[in-house]
Amino acid sequence: MNDKQNKLIDDLALEMKEAVTVIENGIKTTQDNYGPYMNLISYLGKGNKNMEKVMAIALMRAKANANGVRNALKVLGHEGF
Repeated sequence: MNDKQNKLIDDLALEMKEAVTVIENGIKTTQDNYGPYMNLISYLGKGNKNMEKVMAIALMRAKANANGVRNALKVLGHEGF
């Protein structure tokens, strides 16, 4: 990833911070909150697999539960993230 791409993802992470806080502090309905992260990734990624990966990276930079984000991606059909 180049500097411009990293900056854009960092900016996304800042925008996602509040959502991550709400998810992490909310009632756990799935292990590591993979359910809410899956919903967020699929909504924001709009079915585009590359955008889903970008959203996942931004969520992790926003301090989302990394296992939850990885498991959400697996459910969405991503392997080896």
